[in-house]
Amino acid sequence: MRFSFLMITYNQENYILEALQSAVAQDYHDLEIIICDDTSKDKTFELAEKFAKDYQGPHTIILHRNPENLGIGANFQQAYELSSGQWLFMAAGDDIFMPQRCKMVAKAIQEYPDARVIATNYQVIDGNGVSQGYMCGEKPIAVGAALAWHRDVFARFPPIPKGTGVEDNILYPRVFFLGGQAIKTSDIGIKYRIDGHSFTGLRRDSALAVRQYFLRVNRIFQDIMRLRLNDLDYLAARQEVPFEDRLRKRQKWLLSCLKEEEQGHLAALDAIEGGFFSQLSYLFRSNPHFGQKEFKQRLRIVLASQRWLVALKRLIFGEPPVSGEFKDCRPEPPQTPTHVITVEDYLQNPSCDITRAAEEARFYSDDNGRLA
Repeated sequence: MRFSFLMITYNQENYILEALQSAVAQDYHDLEIIICDDTSKDKTFELAEKFAKDYQGPHTIILHRNPENLGIGANFQQAYELSSGQWLFMAAGDDIFMPQRCKMVAKAIQEYPDARVIATNYQVIDGNGVSQGYMCGEKPIAVGAALAWHRDVFARFPPIPKGTGVEDNILYPRVFFLGGQAIKTSDIGIKYRIDGHSFTGLRRDSALAVRQYFLRVNRIFQDIMRLRLNDLDYLAARQEVPFEDRLRKRQKWLLSCLKEEEQGHLAALDAIEGGFFSQLSYLFRSNPHFGQKEFKQRLRIVLASQRWLVALKRLIFGEPPVSGEFKDCRPEPPQTPTHVITVEDYLQNPSCDITRAAEEARFYSDDNGRLA
């Protein structure tokens, strides 16, 4: 069975050679590596081009540079269109892949024939390649870079549009639209880099920046939910979709939660940017929004907006980490059983969705997030 590494690159000249070396080191016999550069402004493409030219190993390398910047989602779409593998591995130009990553997935494919996405656990590294630990294995889902997708997840749906900032949140529910399963093994398949430049690693060094970041992410996810509904319409128009009504209900529910969350972020931004009396009014008046219903929640937002308090906290406790993902890491690799997520599991458990909204949305639900 042929596998394809879909390696998207953008301004990763410090990491690209290490990523490519780990890709060609895969101990799997039928592998092609698609390098799709999204018009990098540094030497990323030139380094990849030289690497591909000099490579004499057993794997096929296909090199492509987009004539214009497409964004992460559409860049993966472009890489898919250049590929021929039955299974497609997400790969970025700043991550490092364990030599056995392909074999790990191949083994899972044999054990779980209904799988349409297979994830591994992962080790987190910083910009210098220093380990920050391993991600918690009990979580049923994994970061997009640790995923391998069945080709149908691309082939049977419309292309991911230009400008889409993520891909995994769009692709993930397609697994269940197709009636498939999501599998997560306990194996460590990649070293996932967080260096302050990736989407998840953006530094958020003030209450205002944090809230602006949350609002930005919220609106990205709202667009993703609309794309999910379009995907469901597209597939439903061509054939019967198992659990269609419930799957549609789930996406609409998540979208409504995101819209509610957006209003909360806007209310918090108004308070943070407002003057003393505006903050006092926000603090003591009733607020219906998620994360702001209790006085102590609003107090935390107001206090965090006081720069002198933040500076004092940092003086005493030091600088916060670049990303909140670091705090979730554990020093030892997780020893957990394989997670098998069926359509029914996805519908019943909010934590079985790759979007951040699913973790928070259960607080809006009268039945504890069960959407059946």
